[in-house]
This record gives sequence, C-alpha cells and structure tokens, in this order.
Amino acid sequence: MDKQKFIISSYSKLVSAFQYAKQFGFEHPYCVEVRPLTRTDPQNKLLHALFGELAHQAKWQNEKLTAEQWKMLMISAHTIATKEPNKMVIGLEGEVVNLRESSAQMSVARLNSLIEYVQAWAAGQGGKFKGDENGLG
Repeated sequence: MDKQKFIISSYSKLVSAFQYAKQFGFEHPYCVEVRPLTRTDPQNKLLHALFGELAHQAKWQNEKLTAEQWKMLMISAHTIATKEPNKMVIGLEGEVVNLRESSAQMSVARLNSLIEYVQAWAAGQGGKFKGDENGLG
C-alpha cells in the first residue's frame, strides 16, 4: 500500500479515509497520525514570494541578501518576536548558529503569523510587493 494522506476536516472525510484503508484488509497493522495541519501550498508560495521581493528590494546592514538569507533572518526574528523558544549555539567551525524552527513544520496559524510578521516588517521599511499600491500586503 502506498502512503496516502487525508486532510480530515469533516466526519465524511474521516469515513473516506477509513474506507480507503479498509480496501487493503487488516492483515497488517496501519498507523494513523493525528496532528495539526502544517503549512499549505498557497502559504508556502506566498512566503517564498515575499522573501524573493525582499531579496530584490531590501538591504540588511547595507547589504543585499538572497531570498534564503532573508528566510533565515525573518524566521529567527519572528521566533524572538513571538517569544518562542530559541537556542543559539557555537557551531562546528566556531560560528554562531541559531537553531531555529523549520517553516516546513509550522502549523497553518504559525505560518500565517510569520507571513504577517514579514509583511509588517517590510511595510515599516517602505517596501512594496508587486500588485500592492498601498504598501506591503
């Protein structure tokens, strides 16, 4: 049996998931994982578009950063701003490393918070996203 993912948002979707599993019989045990939904594809696309715009428009400490560098900087700042646990360590080569949370593991609500943080920070810097005439958003 191939791995199949079901987003359970109603009783009928739960029944559908059970019926899918039932077709394979119950000779072997199966695992059902219940957890909050992590980020959505539209959220992920928006977040990466925001980082791309920052890479295009903004500077940090008078330097242009790549979208990936903005991602690291923003997730780190968002973690501190929202008072989530964080840990700074000295890395293998003596560098400072922030053992930050992963955006791929964020819940939908947490990623929305990060998106709002990035937009608010960028708006405070006077940046604008494509298609936005009134500031970032």
